[in-house]
Amino acid sequence: SVDPARVTDLTSLLGEDGILRWDAPEGDWQLLRVGYTTTGAQNAPATNAGRGLECDKMDTAALNLHFRSFPSKLVRHAGKYTGNTFEYLFIDSWECGYQNWTGNFASEFEKRRHYSIINWMPVICGMTINDPSATERFLNDFQLTIAELIEENYYLHFHTLCMQNGLKSHAEVIYGGTGYPPLDILRSNSYVDVPMFEFWATPDRETGLISYKPVEKTAFPMPAHAGALYGKNVVPAEAYTGYANYSEYPWDLKLFGDNAFCSGINQMVLHSYVHQPFEKKPGITLGQFGQSFNRHNPWWDFASQWFTYHARVQNMLQQGVTVADILCFAGDRFYLDPENQSNHKLPAGYGIQLCNYDILKNHCRVEDGKLRLDNGLSYDILLLPDDVYMDPGTFERIKELIKAGASVAGPRPTRVPGNLNHNENDEILNEISGKVWGEAGTGEAKENRYGKGHVYSGIDLTEIINKLGIQPDLSYTSSGIGKLIYIHKKVGSDDVYYIVNQEDNACEYECMFRISGKYPEIWNPQYGTICSLNGFNESDGRTVVKLKFQPRESLFIVFRDELSSDIPAYSETEQRYIAGDL
Repeated sequence: SVDPARVTDLTSLLGEDGILRWDAPEGDWQLLRVGYTTTGAQNAPATNAGRGLECDKMDTAALNLHFRSFPSKLVRHAGKYTGNTFEYLFIDSWECGYQNWTGNFASEFEKRRHYSIINWMPVICGMTINDPSATERFLNDFQLTIAELIEENYYLHFHTLCMQNGLKSHAEVIYGGTGYPPLDILRSNSYVDVPMFEFWATPDRETGLISYKPVEKTAFPMPAHAGALYGKNVVPAEAYTGYANYSEYPWDLKLFGDNAFCSGINQMVLHSYVHQPFEKKPGITLGQFGQSFNRHNPWWDFASQWFTYHARVQNMLQQGVTVADILCFAGDRFYLDPENQSNHKLPAGYGIQLCNYDILKNHCRVEDGKLRLDNGLSYDILLLPDDVYMDPGTFERIKELIKAGASVAGPRPTRVPGNLNHNENDEILNEISGKVWGEAGTGEAKENRYGKGHVYSGIDLTEIINKLGIQPDLSYTSSGIGKLIYIHKKVGSDDVYYIVNQEDNACEYECMFRISGKYPEIWNPQYGTICSLNGFNESDGRTVVKLKFQPRESLFIVFRDELSSDIPAYSETEQRYIAGDL
């Protein structure tokens, strides 16, 4: 541990000849000479002529230079086709490592965090200043500055440059996690016109062939969360990426795509389908990476119906907004994965919508005890991260929501994450949070009432759900071991469920939907048929439907306010198909 009073900035004593001239006081001193240089990361894959160093993601001047050197030339060359035929510029996934400095970082840090970084530089070299908690607070400020500079000077500035040139921005923004700059990923995705994800058709380690494993529920990627929050109705994904085995065909790939659809993706960007000017076979263009969607694939001439099925699913899922039950705050410190926190574990049938401070402050209100966003959707619970650190501004907003009637679950905030005036801010936060949380989370107390709302702490989320009487959005029983995955969209007054049977055999399910007073229809994306569903009943405010799925089949169940008179009920043949007799 280093005493901060003993840290001395000697920069002014360093001559132009590189020699330090310093009359050192008595004692043992450790001298640190700190500089910065490029990380050496280069863009890839690219031709030899197109390879070079990655640009500085924290400096608008660097991005301006890159834009003038390449994209601007494309704009000039495209001429009148810019903005229509040539519509988007795309940033691919972040694969350039971790950047932690730029030329004006020290001044930006002081402007944003309101204290100098210089005497804290030993922390970046692995030392502890003062004590571990003080060092941790500085590192939070350091990471936050990195994040803000990349968000504003790279993603937001890229979008600005696109708009100035008549284009739209399209990007795979950092997904989050270890090894990546700790951005507010939701806000960063809001800066681009089309946020994008990726998913892989992963091979079995032993055979090398792809093998889908059924899941209880799908993960929900950050771009899909951002799309739902910020009105980005189209959320594409680099789709079906694999290792160019030429042994996969649509039956093998289908469930990987259905899983992505259920996770909030609604447009497939095939990896890879590229121009094939030559008859060289098999036509692999990116080495070992990617499925080979090209005319040299032996099933290519027979794939049109599979792509038509994709088009139908995408058309449906690009409409409306995604329904979820829990609004989950991502936290003030750095990216926290809600699914990896013990108090966030949810059984199948419930969904989480991740949010950030911007959403809580500017796009969220309380109505009839529920949190309602600008998109019209409401949530029963605001779930806080498993973390006692919170910015005072964030806590003040959460306190307002609780007072207005919201139900909030999570530990009581007791510490501020930043370094500036932290002792004073800790005291203020503790005093106010003590009034809001009361005894909740201590001893036997699990709940406290504040204003019109409730705070829950030290209690399992599933127990809170049961206490509030929140029924599953979709639950089911199966005649066998079948597993369903689904996504629920609200399209106007219609409720649209996309449901997938993950099994390789036909399965019969009794499905219970948290819907009442509506009429269900089956929209079949494979055949493009729409039929009313007669055999349903309502029980305890839920609609109960018996469905039989064929192997790996997916169906839309659409609930409408009125019984449609212009669509048929199932024919005898279709009834036999549903029953598995055909």
